[in-house]
Amino acid sequence: MKICLVRHGQTDWNLQRLWQGLTDNPLNETGLAQAAAVGEALKGMAWDAAFSSPLIRAQQTAQQICIACGLEPPTPVDGAFLERDFGRYEGTVIPDHPLDEADPTLEPMEQVRDRMEAALLKLCGEQYGKNIIIASHGRASRALLERLFGVEAVGHLKNCSMSLFEYREGAFRPILINRTPEDFAREKQELGL
Repeated sequence: MKICLVRHGQTDWNLQRLWQGLTDNPLNETGLAQAAAVGEALKGMAWDAAFSSPLIRAQQTAQQICIACGLEPPTPVDGAFLERDFGRYEGTVIPDHPLDEADPTLEPMEQVRDRMEAALLKLCGEQYGKNIIIASHGRASRALLERLFGVEAVGHLKNCSMSLFEYREGAFRPILINRTPEDFAREKQELGL
């Protein structure tokens, strides 16, 4: 089975470089266009279903992808693929407020990794043999990819970055990690996907 993990498109808070976390902001016009570009990059591949975080920015991203790929509307997965809870940092400017990992209002990264991995394994069990798309969030997706493939494989995830990997016989194998829709479209052709 193949899984494409997509970070949501741009919101106004992304543009303003604010910690977003669980604040439920919609995509802006750029974000909607980015999500449509992901859909175009994924078009022509065999996809069976799409899932998303329950936050509106991830749902809107998945909706745009589903339209382009001819899929049913995405299924929100309660709580599982949510962004990291940034606690008191939410709504503050990122460069001005670096995270203090000891802050008790901040969701611990290990907890984010654990819940993302558990959610992915559960979904893989329920959807085994199908190819699925998951729209989630930057820090949460990065935590999952780091857990699966190692820190060096990931890097910063831009809005609508795409990571394609395979799940077979209980193991995950990376195919294309942290690609823009343009790079993904080109590389999928080169790989014959």
